[in-house]
Amino acid sequence: MFKVMIADDEAIVCRGLEYMVQSQFPFVEVLMSAYNGIELLKRVTEEKPDIIIVDINMPGMNGLDVIEILRMRSCGAKIIINTAYSDFAYIQKALKLGADGYLLKPTDASQLRESMEKVLNLLEHEKKEKKDKEKTSLRMKKEQNIIESEMISSILLERPNEESFHVFMEMTGNSFWGGIMMGLQVEHYTVCLDAYEQELRQFWKHYCTCITKIYRNQLFLLIFPERNIDAENYREWMENLISKLQEEKNKTRFQFKIGISSWKYEFTQMEEAYHECQIALKECMPSEKNYKFYQEDIEGQAAFLKKTEELKQLFKTGKTEEFYAELRKMYQAYEERYGIDRYIQFYTVQLIAECRQCLDKEWESSAKKVFVMNDIKENIKKSDTAEKLIRQAAEMIQGDLPTANTADSRMIYMEKAILYIEKNYMRDISLEEIAKEISITPVYLSRLFKNLIHVNFVELLTNVRIMHAMELLQKTDATIKEIGERVGYQSPTYFYKVFKKNTGMTVSEIKEIWSHENG
Repeated sequence: MFKVMIADDEAIVCRGLEYMVQSQFPFVEVLMSAYNGIELLKRVTEEKPDIIIVDINMPGMNGLDVIEILRMRSCGAKIIINTAYSDFAYIQKALKLGADGYLLKPTDASQLRESMEKVLNLLEHEKKEKKDKEKTSLRMKKEQNIIESEMISSILLERPNEESFHVFMEMTGNSFWGGIMMGLQVEHYTVCLDAYEQELRQFWKHYCTCITKIYRNQLFLLIFPERNIDAENYREWMENLISKLQEEKNKTRFQFKIGISSWKYEFTQMEEAYHECQIALKECMPSEKNYKFYQEDIEGQAAFLKKTEELKQLFKTGKTEEFYAELRKMYQAYEERYGIDRYIQFYTVQLIAECRQCLDKEWESSAKKVFVMNDIKENIKKSDTAEKLIRQAAEMIQGDLPTANTADSRMIYMEKAILYIEKNYMRDISLEEIAKEISITPVYLSRLFKNLIHVNFVELLTNVRIMHAMELLQKTDATIKEIGERVGYQSPTYFYKVFKKNTGMTVSEIKEIWSHENG
């Protein structure tokens, strides 16, 4: 029900207008009339009418002054002026100030009906628009919540979903300048973690774009600061905010510790950020500070790399029992320190490949290596504990791996295709070119890739190029640009991105690790 307030210094005029409104619009509530401008302003603030019928010529403060003040206060009520003036200059001024209609005294019923219907239609239209906007806003909020959940879940599951990320950025109108991940562990999480998630979300959203999710009894926050925060100053920014959060925490019963990743300039690096904040969280000692930033342990990773070299020597010299015993110790120590991450999985794949080469002298020179490396990578990626990793490594080193059965014509075609890729990976080759070379159709060759080695042509070519890039990184001093060009990537930026996606590490990180190990 809409509310109407009438303002006129003549009581008889007020009574007449009240009667006409009530008789013609019984569904409208008529409020007590005001008799001057001061009283009207006060009553509008208190009773919030939807429609105001106001006389222009009132003592103390006239109607024009009242309209101007109401509009300055952003009053949304519809205003109808009621005047005896025949001079339309007053009416024009009132309309310019924001009036929605006018009446000329003496007011008749038809004139009032026409003006009232006009403003009532405006109010109904605005009410519908507001309701539609609320529905749209609610729907968009639900959709945004789903996208946010998909986006952070993809990171926690180690497969950052770039599509969800771009949709989120478009929906929110945000720009991405980089970000970090924060892991938080609360004491007595079974009691308060759900409630604390809401508190933290509200706290961080005052300062940045923040998405939260509870995963494995810990709370993770994906944080995208504004443009003025970057790799140079994010630590200071985070410390200031954690200090404020600490003050809020002191008012509650919550106790927590925090692990913070390093700065990431690309969304695809957030998988790495997730592992980093977990490592920092494990190393956080509340007795010192209740938060810790991730500190990359290049020397520790170099030591791990050196240990894998020692393991290879044990295997090559036939000391397999010692090899597996040392392998178990190394995995268990690494898991305790860092957890099973992409780094150890990547080097396990390399270790398996080199051990297989010791058992099969034709491994390196045939298509066999490329053929089975995809299976090795996929199985190792599923190993998320030290024991699983040891078991998988043993099975793949000692067990039977898929090989090319020359009795099968499909495998003959596949081996020819892989050998062609091995010889020409540094060029911009295509599926059609290879199919023509081995005398089959591109469609059939594509089907063979999918059915026999479970990857498409682009994925296989990428894997071959990355394997050769790794060899160049280890054995030469070539620059990143030179290595990219040698393996078929003319764009250093694209090579960098593909390398990171396939190995879990940047080219620079691997070069630095090897430089420490060799130094």
